[in-house]
Amino acid sequence: MRKKKKIFWQLFPSYLLIIFISLLLVTIYSSNLFNHFYHKQIFNELQQRAYLIENQLSKEFLPLNTDAIKDICKKISEKILNRITIILPSGKVIADSEEDPSWMDNHTDRPEIKQALTGKVGSSKRFSNTLGKNMFYVAVPVLKNNEIAGIIRIAMPLTLIEDSLARAYLEIILGGFLVALIAGFINYNISKKISLPLEQLGNKARDFASGNLKKRLPAFTLEEIDDVAASMNEMAEQLNERMHIITRQNREQETILSSMKSGLIVIDMQKRITKLNNTAAELLNLDAKKAYEKRIKDTIKNIDFYKFFSKALESKKSIEKELTLDREKRFIQVYSVPIYGENNKRSGTLIVLNDITHIKRLENIRHDFVSNVSHELKTPITSIQGYVETLLDDELDDPAEIKNFLRIIKKHTGRLKAIIEDLLSLSRLEQGSGSGEISLEKWNIKDILTTAVQTCEQSAELKSIKINLTCNSNIKSNVNPLLIEQAIINLIDNAIKYSEDGGNVLVEAFRQPEEIVIKVKDQGCGISEENLSRIFERFYRVDKARSSKLGGTGLGLSIVKHIIQIHGGHIDVKSEVGEGSSFYIHLPESG
Repeated sequence: MRKKKKIFWQLFPSYLLIIFISLLLVTIYSSNLFNHFYHKQIFNELQQRAYLIENQLSKEFLPLNTDAIKDICKKISEKILNRITIILPSGKVIADSEEDPSWMDNHTDRPEIKQALTGKVGSSKRFSNTLGKNMFYVAVPVLKNNEIAGIIRIAMPLTLIEDSLARAYLEIILGGFLVALIAGFINYNISKKISLPLEQLGNKARDFASGNLKKRLPAFTLEEIDDVAASMNEMAEQLNERMHIITRQNREQETILSSMKSGLIVIDMQKRITKLNNTAAELLNLDAKKAYEKRIKDTIKNIDFYKFFSKALESKKSIEKELTLDREKRFIQVYSVPIYGENNKRSGTLIVLNDITHIKRLENIRHDFVSNVSHELKTPITSIQGYVETLLDDELDDPAEIKNFLRIIKKHTGRLKAIIEDLLSLSRLEQGSGSGEISLEKWNIKDILTTAVQTCEQSAELKSIKINLTCNSNIKSNVNPLLIEQAIINLIDNAIKYSEDGGNVLVEAFRQPEEIVIKVKDQGCGISEENLSRIFERFYRVDKARSSKLGGTGLGLSIVKHIIQIHGGHIDVKSEVGEGSSFYIHLPESG
């Protein structure tokens, strides 16, 4: 067996590293040195020019001769090709070789000016908004009687410095490249001795990347490369195993995606939860992180759900069932889909959960509506039919009795008409809300309330009930006045019907942040808590016997609710049995 050699004795990796670090340090040092040298040279040159300009301008500051200063600046700038600016201690520019001083800003905030105002020579580098280029500035104070009479600032574009530095940098880079080329040539001869095994490693790595994980690398004479080959063989083994796991997981995910409607749970054949989305966790009141990889008997506390999950794992077909979360009164539709892995072997079950509580509630409301409307229509129709059959009886000759029967028929006919008209009103309101056909305009709320109160005064007087109206005349909102009036009349009419004789009804309107509230309060029998959530349903009655006796259709509050909704508002109610009820209409306040 050939002795394995260490690659360390053939390749010194620190060699190139030292070269590159040295080149980098030399490049950085040289760049900084050149940069400092050029800027120092420019500073000295601009400073000397500024002092020469000071000698020619100093006599023009006391007294200040702006015109002469401008002329001298122009002439000198044309000769030295530098921008010259003359600034007073106040920061005002009185002369500039390239711009009109009257258009220039106050210069006290310029760094070089701040330094010059302290009596020193100031300098700075920055972008000039006036000239649209990077500039180097030097500012020299002009002293008169030991006081600063002005500042001479001379500027040079940095492009000249940058061009010079760029040439210097290029020479440094070329030199470094030449050194690196020589070092690379030397290193190449050393690397040739290990290129063949590395090439073999590369080819096999490409085979692994393409998915061919069955073949393995041979042993190598170099110890380090042999270690790499062994690691790659081990990696191929692990990748091969993981590929099988990923394939199985992909099949699970494809089944989940094709079947998912809301919440989902994946359970393996050991009854462990392997996947759980947030919706399912919320429905079953689980912590998704804690439930992962736990057995269903340790996580699912609802016995009905646990039985369904166990049955789903045993079944070879999809099963479906409706379950109830009793504590929350929620209806959940669950169904299972078997999951199969490699060789068509059963690997688990996918459980899909759909919350159908809302659908169930809508079905109950529809059922109640059909039942109620049937009852409301059946009672008067049955009465009418009975009295008509009696009238058709030839033995009935008493005119007074006939007239009494006709009055009863008329009464029930009127009730049928009222029910149909209210149903049509609700239909029109729903259609208008959906199509946007209800026209709204800015209207005084007090005028609407006053009309509604006057409409109900006659029925209130019959029961000696007093209607009190409280509303400021400046409260306005974008409304349909006829619809709002109808809603208020319905509420006042209910308040009168369900109040005892001699009581009071309060109608009040007031402002709240971003809305107007209309309150109708009575001193009637009140509404129990279990009925409050349903009083706005169609044909729902708290006291059916009393409501029928008072002549209501059971649609009044439903109409009120729809009217307020198409105005972009909402209505709520507060009530206690025996203490009366208060209805609150919330309307958006007009802008």
